[in-house]
Amino acid sequence: MNWQIVIVPEVRDWLHELRKVDRRTLLLIAAALDRVTEEGPGLGRPLVDTLQGPIIRNLKELRPGSSGRSEVRLLFVFDPWRQAVFLVAGDRSDDWNG
Repeated sequence: MNWQIVIVPEVRDWLHELRKVDRRTLLLIAAALDRVTEEGPGLGRPLVDTLQGPIIRNLKELRPGSSGRSEVRLLFVFDPWRQAVFLVAGDRSDDWNG
């Protein structure tokens, strides 16, 4: 049984913008999301890692690869209803600390 992908509106907006400027990276993200649906929490490095120290327990980082010098990351959690909920996305070269 596959896991469902849930994408919050802010991440969906970011993906739509990415489609306009970097389709190759968007394809890498789509392939990585497919792997998440197939393997769920069993998917590990190098594609997924658990972040250490965040307030949200078991916060995961999806590392799909990207074109150019960007380092695209998507942060997500698995919930009890077999969903991977994607909460934040961006290029790691941006200021992730706000």
